[in-house]
Order: sequence, then structure tokens, then C-alpha cells
Amino acid sequence: PALLYIRATNSLIEQWLIHCLGLANQFSSSMSAGLIYSIITMPFETAKNRMAFQTPDPATGKLPFTGTMQTIGAVARSSGPLSLWSGFLPYYGRCGGHTVTMFVFVDQLRLLYRQMQ
Repeated sequence: PALLYIRATNSLIEQWLIHCLGLANQFSSSMSAGLIYSIITMPFETAKNRMAFQTPDPATGKLPFTGTMQTIGAVARSSGPLSLWSGFLPYYGRCGGHTVTMFVFVDQLRLLYRQMQ
């Protein structure tokens, strides 16, 4: 998320002419980074949850999922590719909120450090 945050901040400054490095820019950049992070990682989160709550097949006694990539493929085949992003809004709310909090604090600590030098 850090690289995404830096890229989003630079993009907002260059293209949208948001020249302030204040809270509005930090919030927008953090939410953009959180969105991209959420889109990329949601299939892995879905696979993790499916693997965590799987039950053995009653006939064979084997677990249906054996690994992350196998789980992603099986879920996409059985429920459709978009099912890998089911529950996206709560996930984005969690990741976006965390990203905003983290980068606002990091930027404030960075400013404080520069003032102390």
C-alpha cells in the first residue's frame, strides 16, 4: 500500500492540481491506495475464508480445498469469477479505513520529524 499511496499522492498533485499536502490529499490518496489494495487482495481473502471454514466431504472425508490458487480456481468455476469479490464493500471499508489511519499518522510523524531536525 505504501507505493500505491505515494503514486496516488503524486497523481493527485500533478493531474488534479491538489497542491496542498493536507488532510484532503492524504485522505484521497489513502482511499485510492486502499481501493487498489482491496481489489487485488480480495480473491486471496475469499480463498483464505473458504479454506478456513471448509468441511470434509461426507463421502470421501477429504477437504475440498488444498491450496490458495486451487481454491480461487474452484470458487471461480463453481460460483463465477465475481464471487471472489463478494463482500467487497465491508472489506474495502476495513482496508480503506486502515490505510487512511496509517498514512495520516505516517505523514504527521514525518512532518514532526522534519520539524525536529
